[in-house]
Amino acid sequence: MVSKVNVDVDVLREAIKEEYKVVASQPDKGFHFHTGRKLTRILGYDDAWLDGIPETAIEAFAGTGNPFSLGELAQGEKVVDIGCGAGIDSLIAAKLVGDEGEVVGVDMTSAMLERARQAAREAGKGNVKFVEGQAEELPVEDE
Repeated sequence: MVSKVNVDVDVLREAIKEEYKVVASQPDKGFHFHTGRKLTRILGYDDAWLDGIPETAIEAFAGTGNPFSLGELAQGEKVVDIGCGAGIDSLIAAKLVGDEGEVVGVDMTSAMLERARQAAREAGKGNVKFVEGQAEELPVEDE
């Protein structure tokens, strides 16, 4: 039998935001989870995917999986990256879908979104944008 655990979702979200604010501002601090290039290697990211991706995004990468292991993206596709963090997956996706494609990165952490937007400017990617929001209520149009 599974017992029900009462969790204050607002308190949990604030704790997550605070943790990732530190990752965004001090990516080399050291955390109870892996970050940066070391994490890309652990998760099996192809080095070619990281070509042209600014360190601004890579060093604060704190992902939990490799979405690109699920299949290839095609030119012109539209992609939503939920929990985009510093933007590494969004920027890789923007390269893969090309100028005809679109990528929207969604995150609830303003510090990570600032870092992602900076990385997009550094990469010169006009087919990606980053917006604040939550997975439960995505701020993107539904086709």
